Amino acid sequence: MGKGFDDDDLLAAQGGDLVAMDVVGVSLLRRGEVDEAEVWLTKAAKQGSELAMTHLGILLSEKGDTEGADHWLRVPARSGDPDAMYYLAYLLRHRDPVEAETWSRRSAEAGQVDAMFGLGSLLLGKGDLTGAERWFHRAVDEGSDRAIERLGKVLEELGDPEGAAAWYYRAVDSGDTDAMMALGKMSQSRGDAAEAITWYRTAAEAGSHWGEYLYGYLLSDQGEDTDAEVQFRLAADGDINPRHGHARLFP
Repeated sequence: MGKGFDDDDLLAAQGGDLVAMDVVGVSLLRRGEVDEAEVWLTKAAKQGSELAMTHLGILLSEKGDTEGADHWLRVPARSGDPDAMYYLAYLLRHRDPVEAETWSRRSAEAGQVDAMFGLGSLLLGKGDLTGAERWFHRAVDEGSDRAIERLGKVLEELGDPEGAAAWYYRAVDSGDTDAMMALGKMSQSRGDAAEAITWYRTAAEAGSHWGEYLYGYLLSDQGEDTDAEVQFRLAADGDINPRHGHARLFP
């Protein structure tokens, strides 16, 4: 019958077995058969399956049905499901930031790694560097690569450039272009244009449009206008406005 369930599972689901409905719905979702998965998850959710409610809420959230997602995520979130709490927080982030932070914190405390990262980012945005550092550390400990660069950002804002650079270098090993950019800016602030160019070029070659722009900026400062124009045009293709002080390079 395909990955995740067999004919017996399907027959049981068709006969009203709640566990089988969960198995069929989740398996279909993992196979990318979203519409059919939604049918089975809805049936199971209406019969009280919190597993189905969580998956259905996430599915509806990704489809843009925020009202339906909110409806189905509430029950499992209140029961302590980490994923339901995380996605509910995500839905509420603009509508009700205070409630969103509450759910994000509960999800993070329950071990949801994306929630740890999200909560760290939220606290960083609010200027709570101590709280942000704590949650980014926990996210890194749980295997989050993207939290590594954020730890560097926190330490930089705390006035610890050496500590920040150590985390940025580690993030670079994971291919993080934001970390490459950060190291470039740190080099530039020290007056080391050659090292800054190296980092911006590395970021640009890794696909960062801001890397292309800043690489071009430093090339232009060194009088290499032809090469700089190439970088500015690449940055423009990525919707980065290249005309900040460099309009002379364009017709």
